[in-house]
Amino acid sequence: MVSCLFARSVYNDELLGRCLNSVGYTELAEKMSDVARFIQKLRWKTRIATGFDPGSVSIPKRFTEVVNWKGPIDTGYLKALREEYAKRILEMGAADERKSEENI
Repeated sequence: MVSCLFARSVYNDELLGRCLNSVGYTELAEKMSDVARFIQKLRWKTRIATGFDPGSVSIPKRFTEVVNWKGPIDTGYLKALREEYAKRILEMGAADERKSEENI
């Protein structure tokens, strides 16, 4: 259902729900967003458990050398954005999955 990046805009939630219903996955069709959130949390939890540290990810220097119509890239903003992103990934990966499983 998500294997092709080009098909993502074709298979919207409504169409995916109809497809799932047609093959007997009615409950899954009704809870797609809850299941997607659970899978996303599980993915980050697994990556963190196997050594991934989102805080160690660095933004390549060439990204800070870009100049657009607004001027040069604000490196302070980029750093703050990276730190917030890492913080949220860690929060998602640390979430209690038992609570999430009960909701799907």
